[in-house]
Amino acid sequence: MPAPCRSARPRRAVPSGRAGCRRRCRPHARHDAVVIDHPEPAAYSVAGDPHTIVLTQGIVTALVDEHLAAVLAHERAHLAGGHHILLAATRTLATVFPWIELFTVGSAQVARLVEMSADDVAAVSHGRQTVREALLTLADADTESSLGAI
Repeated sequence: MPAPCRSARPRRAVPSGRAGCRRRCRPHARHDAVVIDHPEPAAYSVAGDPHTIVLTQGIVTALVDEHLAAVLAHERAHLAGGHHILLAATRTLATVFPWIELFTVGSAQVARLVEMSADDVAAVSHGRQTVREALLTLADADTESSLGAI
C-alpha cells in the first residue's frame, strides 16, 4: 500500500495515494497551502493534525500575490481562532433544536461573525484595502462564472 499523501489532509480526500496527490493537490510554491486543480476560485481551511489550507487553481489564477496572501491570512485566522469548533457547536444546536429561534438565527449570525473576524485579522496584517480588493475580485469572478452558465 502506498504511503499516505501528507500534503492533503484528510487522507480520504485523495484515495489514490502519493501519485494521485501529486496530480490533484500539491503544495503551492509560494504559500503554505495545497492547491487543487479546479477552475472555480475557492479557499478553505481544514482543521486537523496538521491544519491545512486548500486553494483552487481558480483562486491562484484570479488573485495577485498580495490578495492571495490576504486570503491565506483570513484562512489562518479561522484555524487559529478555532472557528471550526464554534461553527460545529452552533450548527449542532440549530440542527437538534430547529424550533428554537435563538439557535437557528444564532448559528447563521455566528457564521457571519467568524467570517468578519477572519477578515479583520487579514486586514490588520495586509490592510483593509487589500482585503477589500481581494473580495471584490472574487465577487467579480463569481459573477462572471455564473453569467457564463446562463
